Amino acid sequence: MNYAALSTDIKKSSVNWALNSEWMEKAVSYHNKIIETVVGEYTTINPKLLPNCPEGDAYTYFFKHENMETLRSSVIEIGLRIQSQLHNERDRDSPLTVTDYVGEPEFKGKIFIRIGVSLSKTLSREVPAMKHK
Repeated sequence: MNYAALSTDIKKSSVNWALNSEWMEKAVSYHNKIIETVVGEYTTINPKLLPNCPEGDAYTYFFKHENMETLRSSVIEIGLRIQSQLHNERDRDSPLTVTDYVGEPEFKGKIFIRIGVSLSKTLSREVPAMKHK
């Protein structure tokens, strides 16, 4: 069996929370819906939301599949689709953008995320003991 994890996190979210917490609450909720919708379309790789997720504005999904290439391409596609959808939403009037904010830095008043992907052919439940010299 092959395994993967996909983690997301909103970049510089504390700046946006300070800018407008009411807007940020709506934006995070909208962002969460986008992620859940995209991931939910990939049932063949058995998506599972890790316990306690979302945690703040971060998500981690766990996936598994018999074929590593299918798993790899699907998880990468998920990440690209999430980023693409967020990009499209930022470019129009949506809950992901504060429409009356003008200025720098670019992320202020908009939602940008980091996405990390990890792939493994094994699932380790135990961490080996470290040897001391």
